[in-house]
Amino acid sequence: MIDHAKSILLTIVMLASASGCDNNKAGGASTPSASASAAATSATPSASASSAPKSAPSSSGTTAPAAGAEASWAGSYKSEAGSIYVPTEVANGKDWKDVKWRGDLSNSGLGDGPMTLTIDPSGRVSGSLEGPLGPAIINGQLIENRVTATITRKNTSDGGFVGTLTGSVEDAKVTGTMKLSQREASVIRSATFSASKK
Repeated sequence: MIDHAKSILLTIVMLASASGCDNNKAGGASTPSASASAAATSATPSASASSAPKSAPSSSGTTAPAAGAEASWAGSYKSEAGSIYVPTEVANGKDWKDVKWRGDLSNSGLGDGPMTLTIDPSGRVSGSLEGPLGPAIINGQLIENRVTATITRKNTSDGGFVGTLTGSVEDAKVTGTMKLSQREASVIRSATFSASKK
């Protein structure tokens, strides 16, 4: 009798244990772990991130062209004999105070002549000289209201006058000076000019 009761009790304990194991297996298959859930969340982009528009490339590296229109001037120059001197304020300048430069006697490049200037929106200066100093080409730059330019020959083989131009733009006028010489620097000319806006 006692052995029969022990057998029944042992059977009940084994059934209870088996039932617990089955429940644990079922629960593990249906409930995802916390780490798996987190991984799934991080792998899926949020709606706000995926729908946000891409930012436009920065335009800070580009420079807008200068506003304004091309402007042209027309006028004339007056050329006369020029000279060379050494400024006394430079080192050993006083040693040269009695030295005089003497070029060739020539009437070349003397007198009046026409000229044109054009300044584009970027400040680039171009133009031409005709008459006793020409034909020559002007190329330079406008910075604020100051014009600086070089004067070169239209025909580089003619041995004519080349030099520099400096001037200023005020209201509708450009005025300034030109310093030029022939290729071998034996004849020097100095000129003043004035041009009005077209």
